[in-house]
Amino acid sequence: MKGDFTRFLYNPLRHYSRVLKQQGRVDLDADWNEAVEIFTQLERSEARDVIGRSGVPEESNGYRVQVTPGGELAVSRGRIYVEGIQCSNELDPDSADPDQLLLLTEQEDLPGYTPPAAEGVYLAYVDVWERHVTYIEDPEIREVALGGPDTTTRTRTLCQIRLAPLGADGPLTDFECQPYPALPNTGRLAARAAVEDEPETPCVVPAGGGYRGLENRLYRVEIHDHGRDEDGNQVRTPTFKWSRDNGSVVLPVAEGGIDGDEVTLRSFGPDDVLTVRVGDWVELLGDETELHGNHGTLGRIEPNGIDRADREITLSEDVSAHSGETHLKLRRWDHQATDDVALQDGALPIQSDWFELEDGVEVRFDTAATYHVGDYWVIPARTREGDVHWPQQGGSAAERRRLGIQHHYATLALVRRFGNAWTEVEDCRNLFPPLTEVDDGGCCVRVMPGEDIQQAIDSVIGAGGGCISLCQGVHEVAGPLWIRNGRNLTLAGQGAGSILRLRNGEAGSGGVIVENSQRIGIDAMMLVSSEVRSLITVR
Repeated sequence: MKGDFTRFLYNPLRHYSRVLKQQGRVDLDADWNEAVEIFTQLERSEARDVIGRSGVPEESNGYRVQVTPGGELAVSRGRIYVEGIQCSNELDPDSADPDQLLLLTEQEDLPGYTPPAAEGVYLAYVDVWERHVTYIEDPEIREVALGGPDTTTRTRTLCQIRLAPLGADGPLTDFECQPYPALPNTGRLAARAAVEDEPETPCVVPAGGGYRGLENRLYRVEIHDHGRDEDGNQVRTPTFKWSRDNGSVVLPVAEGGIDGDEVTLRSFGPDDVLTVRVGDWVELLGDETELHGNHGTLGRIEPNGIDRADREITLSEDVSAHSGETHLKLRRWDHQATDDVALQDGALPIQSDWFELEDGVEVRFDTAATYHVGDYWVIPARTREGDVHWPQQGGSAAERRRLGIQHHYATLALVRRFGNAWTEVEDCRNLFPPLTEVDDGGCCVRVMPGEDIQQAIDSVIGAGGGCISLCQGVHEVAGPLWIRNGRNLTLAGQGAGSILRLRNGEAGSGGVIVENSQRIGIDAMMLVSSEVRSLITVR
């Protein structure tokens, strides 16, 4: 979150439940923001404990992947919960379309998304993360009656539906629903105030240590380029950029304000401090770049590259690739090349040795780790203490994982592309009913090999739901095994030792047939057959 903040206090390991305001005290943004974070995380953890890792309310039936008559992929309107976070794909009350499907190519949260064209089987999943929003992205946030200043910012939950190849082709019956194999993020950073040098002789005055800045700062260190190619191979050193103001110095770009390496701004900022100067490194980007998880283009403001009268700046790089994006902005970063470290495409390569940002603030990366674009850490530096606030471990600066951006994933479906169209879909969502519609269903019937499974199923359905436990051994069933008009029924074995062998009956049909039923589970057993056409059929 690149806002004008003093620091971030929330730490789940402290188990704080409330923030209490005392009379006659100064209001600080960090206290307010910690209170919001405490409530948000409590709400999400409760939803996660009740719903599980992901779930879709049955009534909304949201995020169901479907193939349109034109062979495109779309999802139904509704809601899904991912790690306790609610995603909403709202209905349009003014639409005459009863289905109101959302095409994957028309997602507001992922503009310009192009599904893969190659044939094969893909995993359809939703990527959930929070985006920080300022008045530049949403002008309604700022109260214009104040004459210019903004007051607060927002976070927005993004729910982006993407496709990941499973690396093979074939009927969907050959594949299983599985979690999205996200590339793990193992990146770590340590930060400290400079350690005072040991003098070589008693006659030499050592260089001073600690934080030497004259102002309280919130330093932001952010990964610019992860260093991987399109196949995920590490081919170059990851790079980073840093800001002494948490990346909060941002200038809005005027409509149509890009012409090669020249950028026209709507304003140069509120004052002479929160602005840009010749020699600054700045990053230009818009919504489309940010929503796709990419970094912007870094460029340095050229000598004589600021024309305040016309609100124009000239950069060292051509930024016309961003000209078609919405809500364009120019963000100032404070890094520069040093005598020992050269820039790579405008950013600094990560260092395994201590690297000084400025005024005694030093950072060190784990260079063997995996990083992602946008990974960030914040480092509060305070003049009164002459130090930075950073956790210690064994008397030294601890290595910490990124503060953000946190991504959460849920699998929606398996889909297959054949020819020039999407042809098959297998639903992978977890549906759940309202608590008021969950039946007691306390009946559980134990079935030994050779006993009548159909009779047990019928008795449990008649009792309003429950479970049928197949004891270990081979259970032979000739002909269809019917689950009709059932609710809240689980047919469960005791692991691989419970084998349900399905055979065709006299009429030539067999297998488990689920008809007009809800919330049916088949679990913890082996289903085998060399005769039936389909092991499980749902009608």
